[in-house]
Amino acid sequence: MSERDDNMEAINKYFMETAKIKTAAAEKLKREWMVWWKEHKGWSYSDDEYDEARNMRNKFNLANAVSAMDHATVAETIARGVTSEEAEGETRRAGTEGMFVEEEKPWIPTSWKVGAVVGMGLVAVGEFGKKLLALTPAAKFIKYLP
Repeated sequence: MSERDDNMEAINKYFMETAKIKTAAAEKLKREWMVWWKEHKGWSYSDDEYDEARNMRNKFNLANAVSAMDHATVAETIARGVTSEEAEGETRRAGTEGMFVEEEKPWIPTSWKVGAVVGMGLVAVGEFGKKLLALTPAAKFIKYLP
């Protein structure tokens, strides 16, 4: 196992054994973690997956804070804590608030864009087909087409 795999196992152990649930929001995030972990367990983890897991842990810790003072302490720890990269002498990849950069989700999902292009293509093919059909002996039936 690599060090990253060990770190991922440690995050899972934190969620499943160490962390005590104090809020409903934290309980929800733990359930989300359980689904995420089930889908990703056993992979060779990429930087993106590792960062996503650390962000989930950080969000869980923030959601689990029961008072404003507790929340501020957790936020400060996340922002100033040493990341695994820093502990290994590498450059810190976490942002100023301690969260790892997440890719911004597009306003219009890619699947919708692909669907729109395919739909427009089908309309174009249909229109071309009607014009082509007009040149055939079956042209007298075109008036019945939508």
